[in-house]
This record gives sequence, C-alpha cells and structure tokens, in this order.
Amino acid sequence: MTKRRLYGCRGLGYSPAQSLFTHVNELSLVLGLPPILVGRALPFLTVFNDHPTVDFLIAVPEVVAALPGMTRPL
Repeated sequence: MTKRRLYGCRGLGYSPAQSLFTHVNELSLVLGLPPILVGRALPFLTVFNDHPTVDFLIAVPEVVAALPGMTRPL
C-alpha cells in the first residue's frame, strides 16, 4: 500500500509532502508518531535553515551540552 493510500485510509485529509519540513510542528503530521513522542522531541528539533551549525544562543541546554567541546551549564 502506498503512503498516500495509508494516510487516506486513516481518514487524514493530507498525504506525505515528500519534501523538507518547513516547521518543526509538521512532525505531528507524520503517520504513526505518537503525540507524546512528538511533544517530547520538539524542544530539541529544528528545521534546516541553510546554516550547518547549531545556534547555541537559542538551543536548549541539552543540545548545547551534546556539542563537541561544550559542557552543560551549572
């Protein structure tokens, strides 16, 4: 069964866009992802913004701490 048909069978009025996300909230539109997982992941996600690095001025502390050479603030 195609992805388009899977979404239709679930009664969803949309199908996979087959393109990049333009906003992190689009993750909630992915078929089969539990809302609790999406909610817990959202603070750590971003979409591609043409910059290959993390903006540590706006990233949550857990993301900054995961960067090489960085440590979690006290």
